[in-house]
Amino acid sequence: MKRLTPFLYFTLVAFAAAAPICAVPPQAFAQQQASLYHRLGGYDAIAAVTDDFVGRLAGDPQLKHFFGGLSVDSQKKLRQHVVDFLCSATGGPCIYTGLKGDIVGR
Repeated sequence: MKRLTPFLYFTLVAFAAAAPICAVPPQAFAQQQASLYHRLGGYDAIAAVTDDFVGRLAGDPQLKHFFGGLSVDSQKKLRQHVVDFLCSATGGPCIYTGLKGDIVGR
């Protein structure tokens, strides 16, 4: 047991010396790490990517039958649901009002 004590002291001193270097105050970490929403470019960038994505889905030969019977209003609603979902999921200010995944899967 006496041989273990110097090792424990050494380990404790090593951690005590390294702790101030590794520790980052929560405020500094929050300022360094912007939300994914802001890193993606905000609402306008998400909306632009969604427009491209939905357009590609509607034009895809294997998937276009899912979009074939949608009216213009339904297409706009679908687009807005996708934008709101991505905005909300990435930490943005949007509120997703669509169905939850567990309800859709039933």
